[in-house]
Amino acid sequence: MKFTAAFTAALTGAILLVALVCPRMNAEEPAAVAAPVPRGEAGKWFVEVGPFWRTGGDVDFRVKSLPSIPFTRPSAVPTGKVGPADRVANREYNDGYMRMDYGTGVWDYDTWYWGYRNPGQVVGNQLLFHGSTLVAGGQTLPPRDAFSLDLDDEFGWEARVGRNVFDCKCVTGSVLLGVGFTSFGGNGGFDDLGYVWSSQGGVITDYYNLFTDPSLLPPAPYSGTKDGPGYVIPNMPARREISGGAGSGPPLSQIFHSVRQDIDVDLWVVSLGLDVRGKARASGEKRCFSYIVGAGLTGNFVSADSDFRWAAVQNGVAIDSASFSGDDCTAEFGVYGEAGVVLQLGERVSVSLRGRYDHVFDDAEVSFPNTNAEIDLSGVSAIAGIGISL
Repeated sequence: MKFTAAFTAALTGAILLVALVCPRMNAEEPAAVAAPVPRGEAGKWFVEVGPFWRTGGDVDFRVKSLPSIPFTRPSAVPTGKVGPADRVANREYNDGYMRMDYGTGVWDYDTWYWGYRNPGQVVGNQLLFHGSTLVAGGQTLPPRDAFSLDLDDEFGWEARVGRNVFDCKCVTGSVLLGVGFTSFGGNGGFDDLGYVWSSQGGVITDYYNLFTDPSLLPPAPYSGTKDGPGYVIPNMPARREISGGAGSGPPLSQIFHSVRQDIDVDLWVVSLGLDVRGKARASGEKRCFSYIVGAGLTGNFVSADSDFRWAAVQNGVAIDSASFSGDDCTAEFGVYGEAGVVLQLGERVSVSLRGRYDHVFDDAEVSFPNTNAEIDLSGVSAIAGIGISL
């Protein structure tokens, strides 16, 4: 912005300097110089129209909110060693075993085919066994709340009307009022992990009720056999506890926030400026080139439409989705500077090719149903035009 202000100030100063010097040049320059074409006469009106190509800026989005990801929190991941707690099974523990004898599951749910390793497993009237398992847990991750996209470069049209305000043998100065229009488009988005299930080693503790006085329990270490007989206890635990956390193992399942944003921006630019053109000097029917430099102020009027789409994606499949659409408009002020060449085709017709830089002081701020956006409207243009003196 500092560079643009300095450039505009320097260009304006150069134009004013030329305007002050030209009368002296008119007085001192010999009369042998060819007379200018009518386009250079003070008080003359002219119009210019033509296409231009302009670079698109970038858009910074801030997400207002994202829907919550639907998920079912996982439980223990079975290992198969300790078996299910709600039916009879052969179970292997870190500190013992619990297996089925000939009658387990046939006549009753008890067994004498079991064993344990240390006396600390006896707690009150219960016998405790410990086994290893995997425990799954879920972790919710916050997705990003801001992202950016680049608008595509696009073509547009510009029309200008001007009036010559000063004239000398070397240059012509003109005041111009112009209107330009172009429409930009862009799309972008992101895929962020929103929920992850992971696992780590956990501990299962099974509690078995004792049928008799704990003092009658065989002392540890004890190993019963299938043939028995032996001390009988239930094959199914009265209670099971699982301890452990998530995070140390590989992900079991993931759900992503998938966000896509489309935006269309219509830009109208009204400009008021001053330009200085070197005069085309003719020799018979010979056509000549001249230069053009200019600067001025702009009003930038923006109308933007937006489509916002969100989906919760698990294993490549959308399990939930939402969409939001809206539009908004705003206006911002700026400045421009340009330079180019002009080819005089005759007394009244010329063609030009100009390079122009527009600097808009502030980003255009617009609001949509689920996002706010800041649009950078500054950009570079290449402009072709045809001019007609009236």
